[in-house]
Amino acid sequence: WGDFRGMSTATVKLKDLAGAVEISCEANQGKVDKKALQHAFQVVGGFDLKNEMVDVIFALFDANDTGSIDRHAFFTALKLRKYRGTARRREVDPIAFVGCAGTCFNHYMF
Repeated sequence: WGDFRGMSTATVKLKDLAGAVEISCEANQGKVDKKALQHAFQVVGGFDLKNEMVDVIFALFDANDTGSIDRHAFFTALKLRKYRGTARRREVDPIAFVGCAGTCFNHYMF
């Protein structure tokens, strides 16, 4: 739970986190390795990214097994996670809501 909460908290500072990783990338011949990613999360995000979580991130975003993640894909995924569809307009259907509420009422009351 702590790792999930930490990742969610870090997405609040997504631009700063991306900037820190970008600086680290420039200093490391264009690569973002595990140590650099953990350091960026510690300094900017304020939490320790555990080795297991880093391994999962690298399994997903190091497509070529080079020891460096595709930072653009990683931060795009974090950005999408942060906004989880809030940019999409949702239609409110009062009739569907009443029907759903009635189904729930009948299910739990009878």
